[in-house]
Amino acid sequence: MWIEIFLMNRDNLLAALDRYIDAITHIMEEFSDAPDGSGGEPDMELVRVSLFPRVAASCLVTTVMEAEKKAGFSFARYAGTGFADFTFPASQPRRATLKVFPINITRWSPCLANIWSA
Repeated sequence: MWIEIFLMNRDNLLAALDRYIDAITHIMEEFSDAPDGSGGEPDMELVRVSLFPRVAASCLVTTVMEAEKKAGFSFARYAGTGFADFTFPASQPRRATLKVFPINITRWSPCLANIWSA
C-alpha cells in the first residue's frame, strides 16, 4: 500500500525533498558565512541532540508550509501525530536553544554538515 502511495505522489515528494534540501543548504551557507564570534570547540553531542533537530524540524516546517500554500489546503489531516513529533524541536523557544551554544556559528557549521552527510 505505502509503495503505491509514494509512487502516486512521486513528483510531489521529489519536489518537497528538493525544497527541504534547499532549505538545509541555505542554513548551512548562512552558518558558514556568519562572522567569527566567541566560543569554544563545538560539542558534537550537543549539536546532535539540540541544534540539528531544530534545524531539521524548521526546514521540514518551511517545506510543508510552502507545499500547503501551493496546494491550497492543509496537510495536517494526512500527517497524523508523526509530523507533530518530528517538528516539536522547532516549536521550542529559540532563546532556550541558543543559550546552550557558545555561538561561534562558523565552528558549528562543520558539525551540522557532518551530521547531514552521514
